[in-house]
Amino acid sequence: MLEVSGLSLTLAGGKTLLSNIAFAAEPGELIAVLGENGAGKSTLLHQVADARQNAISLDERPLPHWQPLMLARRRAFLGQQPASPGAMTGRQLVTLGRAPFEESAQASAAACHHWLSHCRCQGLAERPLAELSGGQLARLHLARVLCQLHGVSRPVLLLDEPTAALDLAAQHQLLAEVKALCRQGALVLWVVHDLNLACQYASRLLLLKAGKLLADLPPTELTPALASRLYNHPMQSIPLPGLAAPLWQAKTGVPLDA
Repeated sequence: MLEVSGLSLTLAGGKTLLSNIAFAAEPGELIAVLGENGAGKSTLLHQVADARQNAISLDERPLPHWQPLMLARRRAFLGQQPASPGAMTGRQLVTLGRAPFEESAQASAAACHHWLSHCRCQGLAERPLAELSGGQLARLHLARVLCQLHGVSRPVLLLDEPTAALDLAAQHQLLAEVKALCRQGALVLWVVHDLNLACQYASRLLLLKAGKLLADLPPTELTPALASRLYNHPMQSIPLPGLAAPLWQAKTGVPLDA
């Protein structure tokens, strides 16, 4: 459903940010994008979100061939620092997700109420955003993009480090909602730094190294050698009963050579 074909990005000064990235993704997949700082993870996600990008296709149609309104009704993007106007309330923010749709105020309100509840944001609905913590804002913005995809068949959700500001319980609550959405046919591309969260929730890992795709594999196939190469630091895995994939830990010691 989503295809990335030979995606490259070079700045005017000659610095290459992405080099010949290619992969395909299907409905129901939760794909984690992992790598060091500066590896190109957020850049990749922004390119997938760019409606002008010819190297990205959705349902075998390059993104520029989609009408912007129709694309907004199918795909939602949550960046690292979304705008949070201080005077706006939580309910107003989440309701913005319904802007691309022609529907009644009652239908928009019902979708908003649904996701305020599912993201455990009911107590934030009438509070101004200026009063909220970073974690509370993160939950509301997730509710907003999920509200945008409410009732959409085979939606695409692009998430850039959505768990970064959340406490431990909120991280798992958020990812449980995202995983449930995938079971209903959504495709999620998720930039994340936490290797253990990625391995416990994602169905696939895209490993980026210096703007290149190092590997595309299920979490159970990640090896210590590959993880160590990815992060330029010795890594070890710890199998534990009941977990979908081993836990990962950075070893104490001298970092590997680049």
